[in-house]
Amino acid sequence: MVRPIGKYVLGSKGIIETEVFQQFVFQEFIKSKSWGSIESIAKTNGIYNVEELHKLIKEHSPIKAVGEINMQLCKIVHEAEKKDPKLSFHAICVNEMDKLCVLIGIDPTTVSRGEAWFKIQYDKNKNLKRSQFKDYKQVIKQLGNRYRRVMENPKIFLTWYKQNKDIKEFNRFLYWMVKKLKSKNKILK
Repeated sequence: MVRPIGKYVLGSKGIIETEVFQQFVFQEFIKSKSWGSIESIAKTNGIYNVEELHKLIKEHSPIKAVGEINMQLCKIVHEAEKKDPKLSFHAICVNEMDKLCVLIGIDPTTVSRGEAWFKIQYDKNKNLKRSQFKDYKQVIKQLGNRYRRVMENPKIFLTWYKQNKDIKEFNRFLYWMVKKLKSKNKILK
């Protein structure tokens, strides 16, 4: 006798492999509304430590193609737009340049903020050269490309944002990184 497609999960026989049983178990864990309940599911399915679970989640994430970093970038832009809807993308990037640079892996102390900024820095330190700095317009162009990639499907971002808007750890990490990078850079005063 052949099993009907979709009625059973792959594997051997038994009630544990029926979709009905798995839905029942899932509903029981949802009722508790606790992420602590994930531990028993993980251990039952052969995941015994946090690192393995973290790796599994990352590998099968629905936002894997977009990337968590790009989602965080859009979150920063979205929150700035909510504060002041009149700001353009360019203005938001200029205002949040330090955090956005750290987010995409660029040292914010190596980004020129324009000609007036460079003249002020040069007056403080005559050893500075323009070639030491990346043009902020190129950085904004790179940020714009990442932003557009996510916003091709805004529903994915808005759903992710709704679930993650209150999580502040990533923002604290960005502020910490900016502070560390600025304290290590002795060229700029």
